[in-house]
Amino acid sequence: TCEERANNITALSLAQSTGIQASQSSRRPTPARTDFDESTMSVSVSLSGFDATKKKSADPAPPITSLDNAEAITLVQQFLNDLGFQKTLKCLEEESHHPFKPHAFERSGELLRMLNEYRSMRRAMHDLENGTDVTNAVDDLSAMLISTETPETKDLSLEPLKVLSELHSSNVLAVAFSPHTEQSQWVVSASSDHSICISNYETGKVIRRLDGHSAGVLSVAWHPIHKNILLSTSMDRTHILWNLEPGLLESEIMQQFTDHDKYVVSATWSPSGEYFCTASYDKKVNIYRLVASDSGEIKYEKHGSVTFLQAVEAVCFDKSGRYVYCAPREDYQLHLIHVESVERSTMNMNSTGDKHISFTVLDMKVSPDGKFILVQTDRDRLIIFHLDTQSEVCSFYGARNDMYSRPRIIWHPSGKYVFGTSQNNSIYMWKVSSQRIVAQLTGHTKLPRGLAYHPSRELLATGSFDQTVRLWGPTSEQQ
Repeated sequence: TCEERANNITALSLAQSTGIQASQSSRRPTPARTDFDESTMSVSVSLSGFDATKKKSADPAPPITSLDNAEAITLVQQFLNDLGFQKTLKCLEEESHHPFKPHAFERSGELLRMLNEYRSMRRAMHDLENGTDVTNAVDDLSAMLISTETPETKDLSLEPLKVLSELHSSNVLAVAFSPHTEQSQWVVSASSDHSICISNYETGKVIRRLDGHSAGVLSVAWHPIHKNILLSTSMDRTHILWNLEPGLLESEIMQQFTDHDKYVVSATWSPSGEYFCTASYDKKVNIYRLVASDSGEIKYEKHGSVTFLQAVEAVCFDKSGRYVYCAPREDYQLHLIHVESVERSTMNMNSTGDKHISFTVLDMKVSPDGKFILVQTDRDRLIIFHLDTQSEVCSFYGARNDMYSRPRIIWHPSGKYVFGTSQNNSIYMWKVSSQRIVAQLTGHTKLPRGLAYHPSRELLATGSFDQTVRLWGPTSEQQ
């Protein structure tokens, strides 16, 4: 059934994303994957006599003469380069006598972009043939994202600054910077070793280690107002509010919630801190609200709950704090919950407005100005939607993430760049106005899983299955 299929995908994706072995009872034969592996690539590409699976013929192919063929080969070359298939790219250059031009197109992922547009057109034509009224919901909003930089302004460039390798004994699953000025040098990391570590990233010194979960910690989030409160979620089906008061010898658990029946994969605070929400693989999103206490202590109570058809991967508040966006698996819609009334509405992510499930949203973040939402799909694609018009603005390609991954995405505080993790152990940075990859950060030896940008400094933090937290900053010429 669809539910059984979704449950198996959920189990496999979490096992892969946390590095924890899935039980044999939950396994099924792995379905056909769309990943490309250059060392075992068996898919042939035939363009003007070129076949990537065959050895080079003794008689070289004639030079490309058709402009259409040349552009098609350039598209394939960009696709191969984006995925890092340098050997196959070199073979194509030799067979076609068509040298690769990295900047032939303004944007990355042009071939995949065209494929998605073709699929949308096919669905729209099908609806029209069947008498369905289709309205094109895609407005031209690109101008709203184009920065006012001059042509001479250089793109942000990051380089490795520091590696924190002694914080955890297992996979690092989440990282976050403190948003508070007094703690501007603090970074928190969470791991499948059950621990949470608060460190000074400049000195590398561990400030606090929090041990309260009985399984891997999947997410951490600082309270936006109270600097001594931290929220964590875990595979042990609980989420904890921690008290980080400096006077305490050990950080104490303020509240531990047991309202979910499966892994609690994500949590988010409202901007005011009045609410927080949790997402779980039990298909529920729970809303918690700050309540008055006679003793003056900070206390939260469960305010409401919404159940979806499939496991929920991500939640995030809008800038007003009145709505929380929810992303269940295998759904063509984002769901909006009004936190006070707990009433639900939806946002169709298909540009044609149809009900086709094109992808699953695995992570999402609202832009710094609150006007857009960035989503990471399981189809190697990031998409920006305009929240007022609920229309698709642009897409980003290059990173590799399938249905079994749990990638992470973030905005740069300026809104000019977006970052995303990839299954090839890299972190990609795209410029929003051009949709071009401007950096591919390499250094992690295993899958990156945590991603955070400092709210007031040019500093990126990443956490990985290689058990390290890495810090990235501007190159020396930009400092």
